[in-house]
Amino acid sequence: MFREDSRPPSMRKLYRVVVRGTLKSTLPEWKSAFGYQKSLTNYVMRVETSNRWKIVVGKLILSINVSLDGFADHTVAVAADDEMHEFYSRLLDTTALALMGRRTYELMADYWPHAHEDPAITPGVLDFAVKYNAVRKIVFSRTLSSVDWTNTTIVRNNVIETVSALKSQTEGDISIGGISLAQECMRNLLVDEYYLAVHPIIAGTGRLLFDQRKEPIHLRLVDTEVFSSGVVVLHYLSANDDLL
Repeated sequence: MFREDSRPPSMRKLYRVVVRGTLKSTLPEWKSAFGYQKSLTNYVMRVETSNRWKIVVGKLILSINVSLDGFADHTVAVAADDEMHEFYSRLLDTTALALMGRRTYELMADYWPHAHEDPAITPGVLDFAVKYNAVRKIVFSRTLSSVDWTNTTIVRNNVIETVSALKSQTEGDISIGGISLAQECMRNLLVDEYYLAVHPIIAGTGRLLFDQRKEPIHLRLVDTEVFSSGVVVLHYLSANDDLL
């Protein structure tokens, strides 16, 4: 998105500004010029010498169900009720792109494209289905030959290079689905926000989300939400999203 730069010449001397995390600036005029509030996060503003400005929004978000002992495969969601689906549906309101691996795609595509045909579907689940079916989706796979889910594309390129590029090109949130994809993005410090929906169960077995970590990832807790089912959602920001 480009707009002509109408700022006075005194403000054009700063040709490149990068802002991550909470939107901040030493020049209050920049806030009003770009029309964004302090609470908005992970915006990158590039001011070009051509007197035009470009705003690129690409916040990579991991929202996932986990057990109390850290397992995150699809068997740990013991409280997949309307309240949970309404929570994930709210996240989709700002999601421009959903990323997933082959396993997650096959699991999700088996139900969600046809969820509206389920006679037992609840309003919360239906709302999630409508939103998720509408969002643009990318599947990382070297083995899938084709996909038939609406708005879905197969990508066979390097995951990290592709995700990094998507973050610089996408105006809106980018969600991650799947343990392997999430782990690869975490290893490369690409995840900006975490929504960990901790379910009231000690699974004892399954696939660990935070497996084989060699270095710590520092997070900042910004919010919690408790559901009637006993699920607790922990919302963290990556410490790497501080102002550069």
